[in-house]
Amino acid sequence: MESLVAQRYAASLFEAGVEENCLEQLWQEISWLGELFSQNPQFLKLLAAPTLTQSEREQIIKSTLEGQLSAYALNFVHILADKGRIASFSHIVTEFRKLYNKHNNIQDVVAITAVPLDERLANKLRLRLEELTGKTVVLENQVDASILGGVVLKIDNDLVDDSVRSRIEGLKKQLSAVIA
Repeated sequence: MESLVAQRYAASLFEAGVEENCLEQLWQEISWLGELFSQNPQFLKLLAAPTLTQSEREQIIKSTLEGQLSAYALNFVHILADKGRIASFSHIVTEFRKLYNKHNNIQDVVAITAVPLDERLANKLRLRLEELTGKTVVLENQVDASILGGVVLKIDNDLVDDSVRSRIEGLKKQLSAVIA
């Protein structure tokens, strides 16, 4: 349910950004707000508190965010607060990012490695992925020593596992099948 709500609100904001030719600015502003709420969860809880009246909530939003956001982003925050959906903000940002990335031909990829990728290897991997996908790749490197070596790529809902751990597990299965 929350995902569907987030998709609808994100799509509405996205469409407004496209129609008003301010998509880039909206993306920057809601990203900033997402970080703000993430770093200050008490602020988000305050805005979502059922004990606040609508006018108190609007006054808090106005006094803290006015001048920091465009009218579109500020109105969007007001709407979310008025409709009791402000607590879903991080999900809305996630859905907006999907729309933004699709619109701008951007692909987020998470590369999980046993040790951090150095800049040269990360760039080489990013360029190869751009070649394969035909999209601009935003590469995030996560470290997980348990994979032992190689790389695991997360691309949307797909997982490409070329780790040493998965190869060893594959060999174990093959050996078990031969021995059994």
